[in-house]
Amino acid sequence: MSTAGNALPALESEDVAALVRAALDRPNATVTDVAVEACSEPVTNLMTASLMRVGGQLADDRGSTHWSLFVKTLQSAIHSPAFAQIPAEFHAQALAQFPWRAEGRVYRSSLARHLPAGLRMPAIHRVIDLDDTHMSIWMEDVPLLEADWDLDRYRRAARLLGRMAGRLPERRLPADVLAERKDLREYFFGRVTHAVLPALRDPATWNHPLLREAVDDRLHDDLPALAEAVPPLLDRLDELPRTLVHGDACPQNLLTATGEPDTLVAIDWTFVGVCAIGFDLGQLLAGRAESGDLDPAALASVHDAIFPEYVAGLRDENCAIDEDRVRLGYLGALLIRSGLTSLPTELLAGVDTPELRRLFARRAHYARFLVDLGLDLARSLPSHT
Repeated sequence: MSTAGNALPALESEDVAALVRAALDRPNATVTDVAVEACSEPVTNLMTASLMRVGGQLADDRGSTHWSLFVKTLQSAIHSPAFAQIPAEFHAQALAQFPWRAEGRVYRSSLARHLPAGLRMPAIHRVIDLDDTHMSIWMEDVPLLEADWDLDRYRRAARLLGRMAGRLPERRLPADVLAERKDLREYFFGRVTHAVLPALRDPATWNHPLLREAVDDRLHDDLPALAEAVPPLLDRLDELPRTLVHGDACPQNLLTATGEPDTLVAIDWTFVGVCAIGFDLGQLLAGRAESGDLDPAALASVHDAIFPEYVAGLRDENCAIDEDRVRLGYLGALLIRSGLTSLPTELLAGVDTPELRRLFARRAHYARFLVDLGLDLARSLPSHT
């Protein structure tokens, strides 16, 4: 057996061969020509040490075939260069917000057996604790079906997320699914208060050409006004039913596999937890808007399409939560998690390019859309009447 590219994480070549035989149910096969390559997708978060594909040839009396597995290596945030930029007094808070062990725990649990039909995890072949601050996950390399995120796909995703929420309220979680409560207060009074709001209150931010040319005249005042509405909104979210959430159910993490056009494969369960009903719906809307892939003109159509389907998914599971409470959970989490960070101020120091200007123009429309939703929601709360 030969290897190429990056080093195999924690497994010798013989172990890889045994893993491949078990994964493909080919116990007597010979595994050859093993190669390792780094994935082209950039690693942008503090917890992912590497993303790799490991592939090769397998042969037995049933014939020869090529195989490929996806290997994700996770780490404590302390190993990320970005962690050194966080002030020491916020290190403990930052580590709590980046639960690097959570994905491995959920893949080791029985959760996959409790997901609704049409929503699945990738097949997990091995989860390996490398040391006290690293683990690797060997999983299915999902063969992607190229499919547009049209409104029908958004609707299907929303309904499946609603079904998952409906069948897995906090009180009925399987005993081995150790999903912690997600605390939006910690997020708001941590990252948003100490990093995002100071930038939004700095005149230099708004005078930067990338923002000055993209935003409307009111956004400068409306985003801080939205921040003022967050504390009472947090109190209202505390009153809502809690359910299991994927935690980052953006379209980028909901794959469609070749041969499974009606199924979504949910990957990257790093932020799995328990949160107010509707949380996942916000990330479904936000994902492609924040990457710049969603035309801002389509935001209202996506918003209008996904909410009733999420509610329908709850009803599929006999979950009769009032629609207004579901809407509060959806919009409240969306605004706290994404509304105040809708302008990518962290990119203002980047090189001015046409692509970056296009992103800022789209994100400015996205910010306007979320702020309008947020201010309308804030005015509807009793404490703001």
